[in-house]
Amino acid sequence: MSWLFQKRARSKGHANPRFLALDGTRLPFGDGEFDFVATHMVTHHIPNWAEALLQMVRVLRLGGCLIYKDLVLPRWAASVGKKVVKGMGFPTADELDRFARENNMVAIHRVRTFNKYEAVWQKGAD
Repeated sequence: MSWLFQKRARSKGHANPRFLALDGTRLPFGDGEFDFVATHMVTHHIPNWAEALLQMVRVLRLGGCLIYKDLVLPRWAASVGKKVVKGMGFPTADELDRFARENNMVAIHRVRTFNKYEAVWQKGAD
């Protein structure tokens, strides 16, 4: 709860901010409703992280941007993690690159390191 109160305190002076705790795999927003969506260090906590990213892409307007940063694992470690820990997501950098390609997301910024992946993807035509 302290996180929510801190966010509310920092939002003073901004028109109508809303803070929602939602299931990332079932976003209650219409298609193309947002100019940008940001996720920071979240998807590794979601077992079905690809479905959460699909929802983020769905709510983006054409030309909108998805700002992404999270932990990634090497393929071998992600494979082990998926078998051992059921409540976490284990995206790899290659899977994230493939997700972007398959969903017409164009990387306008992308940095891959050993354990982190950050990107700004722009939604292209379907």
